[in-house]
Parts: sequence; C-alpha cells; structure tokens
Amino acid sequence: MSVSTAKKAIHEFITSFNSIKYLNIAGTNLYQILCMSIKLVKSQINRFLASDTPEVISIKGRWGIGKTFSWNKFLQEAKNNDAIILEKYSYVSLFGVNSVDQLKRSVFENIVSKKDIGVEPSIETLNTNTFAVLKSLGKKSINIFKSVSYVKDFAPAFDVLSFLSVNKAIICIDDLERKGDDLPLKDVLGLITLLKEQKKCKIILLFNDAEENLEEYKKYREKAVDIEFLFDPTAEECSDIAVNSCEPEFQLLKTLLIALDIKNIRVIKKIERLIDYLIPLLKKYDPVVLHKAIRSLTLFSWCHYCSIDGAPEIDYVRNLHPNNISLFMEEDKKNEVNDDHVKWQAILNQYGYKITDEFDIVLIDGVLNGYFNDVELTQKAEDLNKQTLLSRLDDSFVKAWELYHDSFEDDGAIVIDKIYSSFLAGAKNITPNNLNATVQLFRGCEEDDKATEMIDHYINERKTEHSLFKEGNYNYFGGDFDAEIVQKFANQYHQHFEIETAESVLMKIANNNGWNPEDITILASATPEEYYLLFKKLRGDILSSYIKKCLSFATHSNADQNSIKIKENVDAALTKIGGENKMNQLRVRKYGIHLNNIK
Repeated sequence: MSVSTAKKAIHEFITSFNSIKYLNIAGTNLYQILCMSIKLVKSQINRFLASDTPEVISIKGRWGIGKTFSWNKFLQEAKNNDAIILEKYSYVSLFGVNSVDQLKRSVFENIVSKKDIGVEPSIETLNTNTFAVLKSLGKKSINIFKSVSYVKDFAPAFDVLSFLSVNKAIICIDDLERKGDDLPLKDVLGLITLLKEQKKCKIILLFNDAEENLEEYKKYREKAVDIEFLFDPTAEECSDIAVNSCEPEFQLLKTLLIALDIKNIRVIKKIERLIDYLIPLLKKYDPVVLHKAIRSLTLFSWCHYCSIDGAPEIDYVRNLHPNNISLFMEEDKKNEVNDDHVKWQAILNQYGYKITDEFDIVLIDGVLNGYFNDVELTQKAEDLNKQTLLSRLDDSFVKAWELYHDSFEDDGAIVIDKIYSSFLAGAKNITPNNLNATVQLFRGCEEDDKATEMIDHYINERKTEHSLFKEGNYNYFGGDFDAEIVQKFANQYHQHFEIETAESVLMKIANNNGWNPEDITILASATPEEYYLLFKKLRGDILSSYIKKCLSFATHSNADQNSIKIKENVDAALTKIGGENKMNQLRVRKYGIHLNNIK
C-alpha cells in the first residue's frame, strides 16, 4: 500500500465516524481529532496494528488519563487475537533521554518479537537483537560478540549498526514532554520521520499536552505526524478499562469512580490495590463494613492524590471527625466563609459523606502511609460490625412495634411475641424510654412476668453503662416510668457505687483516658485515709500517674466542689505520707506538698 493510499484510508476511516470531531489542517496532511472516546481509540489502534503501512499517530491527553495503560492493553489484546502485522515491537520512554544517539540505542535495546509483547525487555532479548546484527556481518563478528559481556563494551560504531537493523517495527515513544533538556524535540520528530519513511516503521507518540515545553512539537508536528488526537475518555470509560473484575466489590468501585468523576488511571489502580488488600480482612463481617470501606477508600484516595484537580483536601475530610466538629462550629460563629470549605462540603454532600468516624481514620492513615495497621483496622471493623448488627436489631424492634400500631387485627399473641423476641435480641440498642413503653404495653396485656423478665434482661445487658441507671439520665423526657424499672435502676446504680472504689475508678480512667461525673463522685467520696492506704501500696509509674490525675481535676476551668474535694483529700494523704520520714518528705514535694522539721 502506498503512502498516499494509506492517507486516503485514514481519511475514510475517520470520516466514517460521525461522532468524531476532527480538523484537516488547511494545506497539510495532519488530521487533528479533537475528541475521542476509548472505543474509537481502540478502533484506531487496531487499524494501526493490522496494517503494515508506515505512519505516525500521536495520542495526547492530561497526566494519568490512561494513554499508556490503554495502549498497552489494546496492544496485548491485539497480540492475543493475532491481529498485529509487523513482527517487532519497541517501547521507549523519553524520560531523561538527552540525545538522539541515546534514543536510537533505546529503540534497539527494547525491541522484542511480537510474540513477546507484554514481557519486559531483558539481557536475553538484547543478546538476541545483538546476535542478529552480528550475524548479518558474518561468523567472525559472532565470535567477537561471544567474548564480551555486554553490548556497550563495543565501539560506538556498533550503535550505528544496531540502529540500521531497526526496520518494519512498531515503536511506541512515550513521555515526549519529559525528554532530557539536551534533546531538542525537532530532532526527535526528525528521527521519527526517518523511522517512518526510510525504515518503514509505525510509530505511536504518547504525551501530556498540558506541559509547556512542547513548542517545537507544535511547530514541526505537521511534517512528522499523520494523525493527532486528544485522548479524553469519560470517568465511566476509564473505570471500564482500568477495573476488570466482575466481583460485586469492584462493580461498586466503578460506580463510585463515576460518581466522583475520577479519570486518573494511576489513582484508580491504587484504589483497586487497596481494596484487593482489604477484601480478605473485611469479608467475614457484615457486607455493610466492606462496602463502607470501599466507599470511604475511594473518596480518601481521590482527596489525597487529586486535590490539585479540585478534590477536597484530605485534612479537611479527616477533621470531619465528631471530636473535631467544634472547629467548624467556631468558623460558623465567626461568620468566616471559606469558599474552599463550601465547595468541598457540596462535593461530600453529593457523594453522601457526612462524618469521618474512627474506622475512617484508620483508612485515611492507610491511604497516606501506603499500608494498613491490620490490628487497628480489625478492631475498628469489629466495632463497626457490632454497631451495624445492633442497628439492624433495633430496626427489627421498630418493625415489631409497627404490628401494634398499624392494624386492628386479632393478632395480640403474635404482636406480643414479636416485640418480646426482638426486644431480647436488641436490648443493648434500645433506649430506656422504649423499654418503659414496652413494659407498659405488656402490663396492659397482663404479661407482667415477661415485663419483669425484660427489665432484668435489659439491666444485665447494659450493666456496665453505670450512668444510664441514674435517675434524671434515663427519664430526661419526663413522664411516668414503670415503678419496677425505677426501683431496679436505682438498685443497680447504688450497687455500682458500693462496688467501685477510688482505685478501680483510677484504673478505668487510665485505661480509657476518660471519665464521667459518676467517676468524680466516687473519687470525691474516698477519704484521706483511703487515699493514704492506696498510695502506700502502689509502685512504679502507676503511683505517679494516679496522684497526678487526682490533682488535675481541680485545675480544670470548670472544676466543681467534688473536683476540689478530691485534691483536698489527696493533699491530706500525701501530707501524712510526707510526715513519716525525711525521704518521703522529699518525695511528696514534686506533688506540691512542702513540709518542715521532719527528722
């Protein structure tokens, strides 16, 4: 096929697609395709590979959009379908290449046969290429080659011979915009023209046209390039080409990629790898856990890698944690409108993302670090799984009550049974007010035994939530509570105070790094003598940490009488200890206790 015939075929191919917007530059033979989908890119590449006619196609598009990924994928598919005409292929990145000679050498060194497409060039393929060159020179040259270890040990003349052997090959030249500073683009285009016209090669150029160092390309492209098109696929097309798995988790990923309009193939593959890692860790939990992880990971990765393209900053998303929500409230109070925050919040609202919880924090750290803390991840997944299951049980309880509210059928026994069974299953997630309503319903139906059983079961399931049983905490909505509930809640609350001691409360505070008003009440009720006995038996860091914690309550700006009482009793205990001997006098000084005249 002649060159003119090839150009005619290209023109007919392009004009056959009505959806392609193209421009035949006046007075030139360069076709600029202004917009092209992946489907049309694939058609062009398949046509390119199935023909032996020399030609040059350039594919331009922004960074990460998938130019190289798509080329490699379609090339591999064509190889598998035996749809490649030419027998040799070479891939070269211009990243850091500083001379035409270096580029020529790279083209030669990276040549593989079409059956080896997809396999990285190696010393074996290089030896094969070199052997072929020497074979053409005769047996004497072959013996010389066998006596050296690597092709670069040859004289520079071999570079000339090796490049002469390059012909009728498919050559992909990638990263045009990242060439070395000492390599003019016009020289690259000159070499490409030589490869096409004299060496009968087919060349694909791949580059990011958003870079600023492409003036020479724009000036000389008409002489070297036959077709230039913009590769700008949709998010849906990018997800289709990058995500191959048909598993439900990855189909969900594709939906999320489209929702966020993520087109960067590199980012998509990073997300895919993270999800691949998480699936075996989270598969054992309720599906809600894994689906939440996929949804959050997709967002966090986009924020981390694409904030420059308009994604919310990852720190902003991280600070949506409930513990930090005061930061945004302060911003509102000051009437400070942050335009970025407004824009980011709109994006998150549309995505359906509201709050960053503790499970999300672990995922964010995984995205930032490139790996997950499996222990912490599993722990937070366990917590989320429990919350999910409890929430579902609570839904079951609500649905059971709907049987009571939503009909006049003669189904009293069924309603009682459904409410009873769902209550026992979901007691940990049912409010005291709903307990009270359920008990009153059962008493009205003369089911007093079951009412008592439910009260006892509820208290047993939630016995560690001490503050729940304090009057005023559970009945803050007012109204009459069942007398049995009031009495048994009061017994549970006071029993807790009889069991709890200053030592047990301080241990709990140390483990949980938090306390509640009931803990302060217990510490305030401990006498100086009790603190004296406690401090005398403790050893090591725990002694110092307990004393410092007790003294710290009185330093808070909102310290109440109980907090002050704790300090007074602890001071009295330390004063008694300091009065025992000179050594203890010195020891208690670090806690603010200064004594004199101790022998």
